[in-house]
Amino acid sequence: MSIERTKGQLVGAVSVLVEHGVSLDEIYELVNEGRREAKVIVPAPLAPAADAEIEFGEIGPEGYSNMRKIRQSDVAACPHFILVPEHYREDGTCLCDDPDAPGMAEWGYEWNGGRWAASGEES
Repeated sequence: MSIERTKGQLVGAVSVLVEHGVSLDEIYELVNEGRREAKVIVPAPLAPAADAEIEFGEIGPEGYSNMRKIRQSDVAACPHFILVPEHYREDGTCLCDDPDAPGMAEWGYEWNGGRWAASGEES
């Protein structure tokens, strides 16, 4: 199982726990076994589709920190729909066109003459 899939499952589990009234302290205790903090995606309040955002951050004993919002339209514009906040520039564009983008090679993407491509993907 890939780390990205595992992270996605964790995010889904945290969302369900919060929806069912589990406190952040309780979630932190569950996640903290073997880890000091966990990165999670916090669902942002519903907004008009053009302005809808995804809020990313870290959860720790004091609650959420290191928060960053990214527009859903920016994530949807990424050719690989990557849900990692560090993958996006401040202007909302993704790093799929940056040969030095962190994580891309480790995640299995290959530099394909101008952009990162999924392994075996045609340019």
